[in-house]
Amino acid sequence: MTSDSETPAPTGPPVDVALLGDIATRRDGVLVPLPGPRARSLLVALARRPGHSRSASALVEDVWGDSPPKSPANALHTQISRLRSALPDGAVEAGPAGYRLALAPEQVDLARVRLLARRAGQQHADGDQQGALAAVREA
Repeated sequence: MTSDSETPAPTGPPVDVALLGDIATRRDGVLVPLPGPRARSLLVALARRPGHSRSASALVEDVWGDSPPKSPANALHTQISRLRSALPDGAVEAGPAGYRLALAPEQVDLARVRLLARRAGQQHADGDQQGALAAVREA
């Protein structure tokens, strides 16, 4: 696995992750819903901080909460496999620290909005009101 500071582009068609509204992936501008609540929960758990690893135990907690399966590692592997089949090759990486979504923050709508909000705040602080408004509109 690459370090958290590196996020190589996955192979395959470009993909965006939609967390605001329906949880889905977007390929070539078309929303592709993820089937099943566990797959969606896993995508959210990984996409909240794209490029950063999450431990298997943290992911089990996020996906199953207070009702983990009898074999949590096996159940998580099954969900990871399903998620990998819905994303381009290389988008979900495994390593010693756990799993991570190897997408740029700009490929996750929630992270993109956060980036734009920070940009708008900085532009406002710099006196660029038009730039700040443009960043807010884009967000």
